[in-house]
Amino acid sequence: MIRDLDTEVRGSIKISTPVALGRLHIMPVINQFMAAYPAVQIDVNFSDEYIDMMEHDLDISIRIGQLPKTGNVIATKVLPQTRHVVGTPEYFEQYGMPQAPDELYAHSTLIYDYKAGQNTWRFAKPDNLEEVIEVILEGRFRANNSEALLSAVKSGIGLALLPDWLVNEDLEKGTVVSVLNDYIVNPNQMQPAIYLFYPENRRPMKKIRAFVDFMKKNLAGECSR
Repeated sequence: MIRDLDTEVRGSIKISTPVALGRLHIMPVINQFMAAYPAVQIDVNFSDEYIDMMEHDLDISIRIGQLPKTGNVIATKVLPQTRHVVGTPEYFEQYGMPQAPDELYAHSTLIYDYKAGQNTWRFAKPDNLEEVIEVILEGRFRANNSEALLSAVKSGIGLALLPDWLVNEDLEKGTVVSVLNDYIVNPNQMQPAIYLFYPENRRPMKKIRAFVDFMKKNLAGECSR
């Protein structure tokens, strides 16, 4: 929902966002924000790599998972995130559905290859979160882009662990199916969320406060589509 225009909100905002999340969900909210505040200019950098906010003079950094603090940076949780193990109905018809995490070893798996440890998928039962099951997978296909992984899944190549904001639409359509739903993926503190970071000294700026509030208000609805 576009709010009433506030002529006091003006100036440029330099933003960094992950590639897939930014393209699919952050940009629609930014477009709404710019329509609501025509005196604001936006400069967006799309990257899945860590970018030093101070070095690149960023006003806002949107990231999945809370990053280590560098300097006086404020982290605001914008939206929780859940992940699903997904594959196509055709894949499961041919190879069967895994009923327990250790059965993933018998399947073709697709790995998000961003940093060390991404090939370890962790599971726990909702009533026993302390007992974490780790499955270390080699992966038939690796990519550092989640949309590429989803494309491979939809081609029937194998199973991938992907975030809800990326697969919700395909789950609703039945294009992909989620398995191991009796388990929580990445339990406890290992479950990342979508965070918005900004330098503490920029908190008083009306343009920063307006953007943070707008993103917190509108991102959930955008990601649920």
